[in-house]
Amino acid sequence: MFELLKQGNVTIPILHIKERLYLIGHSRMTCNLINDNLMVRVGGGYERFYEYVTKNHRFIERSLVVHMIKSGESLEGVVDALFNGRKLKNLIKISQE
Repeated sequence: MFELLKQGNVTIPILHIKERLYLIGHSRMTCNLINDNLMVRVGGGYERFYEYVTKNHRFIERSLVVHMIKSGESLEGVVDALFNGRKLKNLIKISQE
């Protein structure tokens, strides 16, 4: 599965958190194996993991950049906070003029 993601030039972080819970970019998502297909819980149903990631990876990349800008953190800092369930700062500290 991850070889397919590499071939598709998907560059978002995908990390296993626990059991069926994964961090896919900026979201914690439940994944299940259904009829030998890895599926992602989306809304009230499921979507194939590879199709979900390839279809949404550009949006997810942009969302991660927004998190980085708003929090002032690096990508690694943002992913670490999301992975560990910590809240990110909402705004960058701007000096008063």
